[in-house]
Amino acid sequence: RATLAAIESPEARAVSLQYGPTDGLAGLRAVLADMMRDLGIRVKADQVLVTTGAQQALTLIAEAFIDPDDIIISEGPTYLGALQAFSAFEPDVRAIPFDEDGMRMDLLEEELARIGKGNPRLKFCYTIPNFQNPGGVTMTPERRKRLLELSREYNFLVVEDDPYGRLRYEGGHQIPLKALDERVIYLGTVSKIFAPGLRCGWIAAPRSIIGKINLVK
Repeated sequence: RATLAAIESPEARAVSLQYGPTDGLAGLRAVLADMMRDLGIRVKADQVLVTTGAQQALTLIAEAFIDPDDIIISEGPTYLGALQAFSAFEPDVRAIPFDEDGMRMDLLEEELARIGKGNPRLKFCYTIPNFQNPGGVTMTPERRKRLLELSREYNFLVVEDDPYGRLRYEGGHQIPLKALDERVIYLGTVSKIFAPGLRCGWIAAPRSIIGKINLVK
């Protein structure tokens, strides 16, 4: 009865057909922030932006950060949907091969040396560190640490796409890149762990980045 009364209240009727907040319902953002704490990620609700699945998150990040001919680094091969989202903004995607331990840091270092330090065209590295798509490999802790060191040295963002991290059936969870460096842009989704049809994903990032992406959304 209490639930029915709440639904039928004048306040509920007044907002039921209105637009919701662009960054998502405050209660949902708080739940997502709390859920990420299980993985060691410490963020506040105002550092979370809700998206229509992680696919929209990729498109929003691309629109917010990529200009034509900007350099994007990714594992090679990588998730086709990410490449499609990026391609609309005409970047120069540099694919770094991986082995059973994830993206090869030696080859990444060689590519970064060719790009050069302080290159304004270098925008971000897109990575799927857990059960990479399509390779299925998981990046080792050592390589995660090295990737973050290189991101600071060469001044590029890291976009961590983590749709599969909670699907581990044996062994311990790897610490997310976001838990190691608060500057990482973390993408999550409930599609693989609950219901794809809900189209519920999110971005967790520093407030300055969330603000920029929120404007795009």
